[in-house]
Amino acid sequence: MNEPLAPLRDAGAPGAGGTAAPFHPAIAERLLAWYDEHARDLPWRRTRDPYKILVSEIMLQQTQVKTVLPYYEAFVRRFPSVSALARAPVDEVLEVWKGLGYYRRARNLHAAAQAVVERFGGRVPDTWEEMIGLPGIGAYTAAAVLSIAYGKPYPVVDGNVIRVGARLLADEEPADSVRLKRRIFSGLSQVIPVERPGDFNQALMELGATVCSVRRPVCAACPIAAHCAARASGRAEELPVPARRATVREDRFTVIVARLGQATLLVRRPEDGLLAGLWEFPRAASVPEGEDEKDFVRAALHAAGAGAVDVRYVERAGAVVHRFSHLEWRMEVLRVELAAATRASGAAERAASDARWVSAAELEALALPRAMQKVWETAKAFDAPVRESGRGFRGTG
Repeated sequence: MNEPLAPLRDAGAPGAGGTAAPFHPAIAERLLAWYDEHARDLPWRRTRDPYKILVSEIMLQQTQVKTVLPYYEAFVRRFPSVSALARAPVDEVLEVWKGLGYYRRARNLHAAAQAVVERFGGRVPDTWEEMIGLPGIGAYTAAAVLSIAYGKPYPVVDGNVIRVGARLLADEEPADSVRLKRRIFSGLSQVIPVERPGDFNQALMELGATVCSVRRPVCAACPIAAHCAARASGRAEELPVPARRATVREDRFTVIVARLGQATLLVRRPEDGLLAGLWEFPRAASVPEGEDEKDFVRAALHAAGAGAVDVRYVERAGAVVHRFSHLEWRMEVLRVELAAATRASGAAERAASDARWVSAAELEALALPRAMQKVWETAKAFDAPVRESGRGFRGTG
C-alpha cells in the first residue's frame, strides 16, 4: 500500500470471539516498560541514523534477525552513508547482499538511495509523502523509519504485529486480510505514544518475535496478556488464522553450465520480474526427445549471446529443484565444455550485452541467486573424474 492503512468505521468492533476494547491505553506503558528490560541488543537499535535504520528494515523483511546481523554489519561498513550507497554500482551492492536472498530488496534500496541523493541532497526524508515516494518503499518501511528515526507516530503492521494484534482481537480473519490489518492499525493508532513511537513499534515487533510466537506463545511472560481476548478464550495458539496458500506453479527447463577454458558463461536476467537483473547460467526448454544434445546446446548458447560455439562435449550433471513462495523450478543441469566460441553478431550480438564470461573466482564472488548457486554446486560436483570415466560423455566432435 502507498499510504497509511485507513481505519474502518468498525475498526474497534470485535472480530469473531473478540473484545470491544482490546487496545487499552495501558498497553503502551506496559509494552515500553517490558521493552526497556527485555529488548535484544541489536546494532540498528544503537543508532537513530535514518539511513542505517532504512537498511535494517529492508533487510529484515521476510528474514530472521539472526540471519540479517552479519549482513547488516558488512553492508554499513561497505556503504556507511546513503551517498556511498548511491555512488556504488548495483553489482557491487548485490555482491555484498549475496546470500541474503530476495535480491529485489537490494536493488530497491540502491534505487532509493539514489533518489534520496537526487531529490533531497542525501538526507533521508522525514515526511510520509516523501518517504513513500522513494523506490521500493511501502507503508511498513515508511512507518518504521519515520517512527524510529524521526519520532513520528506511525504504527507499523508487520507479520509479528499482525500476530499480536489478531490475538488481542481474537480475530478469525486470515493473517493476510486487509480488513484485519486495518483493524490492527486503527487500534494501534489509538495507543501509540507521541513520546516514544519508535520504541513502541519495536516493542510490538519484539514481543511477536520472542514471546507471542507462532507456536506456543508464552502468555505468562506477556506484558499485555490481560488485554488479550485470544488468551482469555484459550485460543492463542490457534490465531491468527493462516494466510491463504497460493497455488505453486511448476516450471521445468534445462540450465547450461558452459565452460571455455577457465571461463564460464553467465547471462543477466531482465530488469523486471523474478530475480530482476541478477546473473544466471543460460537456460532453455528441456531437450526435446531425440534431438542431438550438442545441436540443442549450440542453439541455446547462440541465443544467450555466446555467438557460434564449438561444443566439445555435453554431460548431464543432475537435477536441481528450487522453490520460491509461488513457484517451483525443476532444472536439468547440463555441463558443457566448449572448444571455441566466436564473436556474436546480429540478434545474438544484442543478447551478448547481457552475457559475460567469468573466471571461477569471479563466479564465486558474484551475487548468483540461490537457485543458480545450487546449479553451480551440482556442476562442480560432476567434474573431471566423471569425464575421465566416460560416464555421461556425449562425444568430442
